[in-house]
Amino acid sequence: MAAEFLKLDPGLRQILRTPKRVLEVSMPTKMDNGQVKVFTGYRVQHNVSRGQVRAASVITPMSRSTK
Repeated sequence: MAAEFLKLDPGLRQILRTPKRVLEVSMPTKMDNGQVKVFTGYRVQHNVSRGQVRAASVITPMSRSTK
């Protein structure tokens, strides 16, 4: 694990492991065959202490929340 290689303090590891914000959205989508599927998208910001966070969103049926 990178944290072990860098010999990070356990408290710092916990800060980096815990997200600052999590936004979860559901997007119903009509498929080509007429069936409606609901996809879940996530936007997670981990650490904003160094300034603005890069924008990236993931919408995939494979995503799982850690709640």
